[in-house]
Amino acid sequence: GLTFGNTVSIENVNLDANGSNNALNGKGIQYTVNASQVVGSTLIQNANISNTGTAGTNNSGMVVSFLNAANVTGLRLVDSSITNSFGDGFQMLNPYMTTTPFALGFTRATLTGNTNNGIDITLPNLSLLNPTLNLTLTNTTVSSNGTAGVGSTDSNGLFVDASNTLNSTATVNVNILSDNTTANAVSGLFQSQFNSNRGMGVFLSASDTFAANQATVNLNVSGTGGTNNFNSNGDAGVGFLLAGTAHGTAIASNATFNNSVNRGLHGANFLGDGFAVFLQGTAAAPPQATFNNSTLGDAVLNNTQLSSNAGSGFRMTTSLNGSSNGMTIRNATITNNTGNGVTFLRNAGILSAGPYIQNAVISGSTISGNLRGIDIASEFATGADSYSISGNTISNNRSHGINLFTQADADLTVTIDNNTINTNSGDGIRGTQNIGALDVSTMVGVVTNNTIRFNTQNGIDITALHQFNIGVNGALAVNSNTISNNTLDGIVITGSTIPLTQDRIISNTIRNNGNNGVTINSAGAESVVIQNNNATFTTPGGFLGGINNNGNDGVQLNAVNGTLTATVG
Repeated sequence: GLTFGNTVSIENVNLDANGSNNALNGKGIQYTVNASQVVGSTLIQNANISNTGTAGTNNSGMVVSFLNAANVTGLRLVDSSITNSFGDGFQMLNPYMTTTPFALGFTRATLTGNTNNGIDITLPNLSLLNPTLNLTLTNTTVSSNGTAGVGSTDSNGLFVDASNTLNSTATVNVNILSDNTTANAVSGLFQSQFNSNRGMGVFLSASDTFAANQATVNLNVSGTGGTNNFNSNGDAGVGFLLAGTAHGTAIASNATFNNSVNRGLHGANFLGDGFAVFLQGTAAAPPQATFNNSTLGDAVLNNTQLSSNAGSGFRMTTSLNGSSNGMTIRNATITNNTGNGVTFLRNAGILSAGPYIQNAVISGSTISGNLRGIDIASEFATGADSYSISGNTISNNRSHGINLFTQADADLTVTIDNNTINTNSGDGIRGTQNIGALDVSTMVGVVTNNTIRFNTQNGIDITALHQFNIGVNGALAVNSNTISNNTLDGIVITGSTIPLTQDRIISNTIRNNGNNGVTINSAGAESVVIQNNNATFTTPGGFLGGINNNGNDGVQLNAVNGTLTATVG
């Protein structure tokens, strides 16, 4: 490898694979490896590169170029800084790697104040080499750069070429870590920071067009040291853009994604969110862009925050056949975002089967002070989406606590259990549809063991082709809901039940609501069972069961434009 001594400042130096030093194009380090050269792993330590290039030029602090399948296994920057370059801080070009995984590491490095990206890594068309790049950043600061903390511009992804026209498989594993061994010398902190960049803190983009070999980008954020920060960036703290048949995953905890602003640099699907994922599929049959088995938040500790962003705390948007399975948000603090706390939008854009957001989980989190607490929309295509929302405190949001929406032929199933949904300036739980005469869109819900109180509108408000169990799951009565002290109705259901099904409102406390306890409005063929809502049991919060002391009727049944079959007892 190559080692620089303490406090060395390197400016306008060309460093090739043989170690010769010559001025070249105003770059701090130009490091080029050709096919005939076997380098192994390179170490750059205690190097300080600053002020490379001049205004109007594009001279990065360090440029690494691997030509014609060069045989090189790794590169590490340790206790080094690249600052105030007129270009990228660190740029990797054309890494034509062999099948040996390439390890790129930044340990206690500082890349700040560069005109373009702090770190820019572009993987080109890689023939059939099928490389793997492992990028690890530990206690590293990548902040206040002109475009993005880690990212790329135009059509190229951060690590994976946008076209992949030669049917290669490229895998990029990104690890952003903190440890408590040695602090970053500049920041003095035991953490990684991606703050105050003009673009995103971390922007991971991959595009592919092949079904057999897909580009994959994986992100891990964790550590035993301080909290890793992705704060005050443009468009998103962390953003994934996965197009065509590309894949991605993320496992992130011990991190903050706060104070993002919307600069409009990355399109309409990145709006100043804390953490954002956009799956841009195509109209072709699957496989398509996917984001599966990903987790945001720790299994036990509440050490992940997504707050005070201009957009949503978390946003996932799918287009065409882009899909997600197994996205989990847990034990997070999601507060005071200008947009929603959590947004899921499956916007297929085509009327075909295939796209979905399934088995998404939101649990154990505090979601308050946002526009809507949780906003879930399933639109257009016939895919069936499924969600579990459990153990959260969803309060003091400026609109609905939980908002559910379906459109055209989309189907949505949701389980809402053991949440506190209080003092929202709208409904506690709201479900609506927008469908045409030939559309068949369904909404199925199980609502159990929740406390839904003091919301400005209704406790639960469903207007859809639907089937809801409120207070019962399957054939078994469970600890049921307390729905009280809401300004309007405790429960209002409007529309039709799915054929051969019925709504069941069983074993709840529904009391002290401003209007009716339960209102059923049939707008087609509605069937409902309202039973055992009596004072012989205790529901969450220690309330005796019953439909009591509401401002108007306990139960009001209205057949508006259709038939209504009700069993009340």
